[in-house]
Amino acid sequence: MYKISRKLFSLYKTYVLLIILVGIVVIYYSSGYIFVYNNDAYMKADVTKIASSVSGVINKVYVRNNEYVERGQVLVALDNQPFKLAVAKAQASLSQLSYEKSVLLTKEKDQKENYLVQESKFKVSQQEFNRYSMLHQKNIISSALFDQYQNSLSSDKEALINSKSLYQNSIKQEAVLSSQIKEYQNSLSLQKYYLSNATIRAPHDGYVNNLNAYSGEYIKKGDVLFGIVAKKNWRVIANIKETNLVNIYPGKTVWVHLASAPWRFFERES
Repeated sequence: MYKISRKLFSLYKTYVLLIILVGIVVIYYSSGYIFVYNNDAYMKADVTKIASSVSGVINKVYVRNNEYVERGQVLVALDNQPFKLAVAKAQASLSQLSYEKSVLLTKEKDQKENYLVQESKFKVSQQEFNRYSMLHQKNIISSALFDQYQNSLSSDKEALINSKSLYQNSIKQEAVLSSQIKEYQNSLSLQKYYLSNATIRAPHDGYVNNLNAYSGEYIKKGDVLFGIVAKKNWRVIANIKETNLVNIYPGKTVWVHLASAPWRFFERES
């Protein structure tokens, strides 16, 4: 009886182990329909490359690697003295042209008034000449008097042409100066823009990454100094088996465990 019991117990253990083994196999292959677990995944975030918009010598670096920065925070300052001098030079050139234009406008105003006076005077001379020309044709006045009015008309006409020419030249010079002033205004704005870019600021909140900028170093326009990892929009990229995709859809709750935070689970949506 004892021997039979031992055989039954041994057979029972075998069946139990077999059932457990089958259960494990079933759970393993059907787990994808209940829950999905995967450790073949990595974090990804938006990274902004911070580059200089101007060339120059780095005066000071205000951040360290992996430091958290806020939008608008000063990151790097270049030596801004050359940019200040360029702004001052452009401002001086613009002021000189503006002064020349103001002098020209005063001169142009006087020339315009003189032109209008000469035009009015010529019209009067023309009327007198026409009237005396008719009298001369009727032999009412002498040829000497007629020649006098004719010479006066020619003189007034020449004065009108000269005054008009001077006035038109002033208008042309004003147009040229206005164009030059516009160019220097743009140049001044550009130099001010360069000056402002001598101070590099954070475009958004995030963490400094791969810092490669040092005080005293000369950098060129477009050189990448470091990156800023955005604080938001972090993503988990996981490699999931096709057989486990049946219950994964946008908006489904997932839990993420990070090696950098071993005692915490993060609840998010897929």
